[in-house]
Amino acid sequence: MSDDPDVTESDGRGGAIERQVRADIAEMGRLVGIRRSIAEICYMLARELDSGEVPGPAPVARELVARLADLDRVSEGREVSPGDRIVAQIADELAPRRRAIPQAGA
Repeated sequence: MSDDPDVTESDGRGGAIERQVRADIAEMGRLVGIRRSIAEICYMLARELDSGEVPGPAPVARELVARLADLDRVSEGREVSPGDRIVAQIADELAPRRRAIPQAGA
């Protein structure tokens, strides 16, 4: 593993999507801590899309965009945007609700 915080384990030449993702991530600044892990996930997802072997690329592309947004937020030190907060609230409302299971003897 490199000690250079701007280098990840998978640094190398990839397809068009991976090259663009790497360029976008490079513009976000130094890769330290969790940022390195998120970057690796982004590169892996980009390689999957570049391979052309993904039966349904849309979910992979959405996941890539979400991870890039996570990385951008971490790089900027920003709080959650109002739009992200609304999306999270809607997702929470649409999620199945958990019900408490009554315990025997209670």
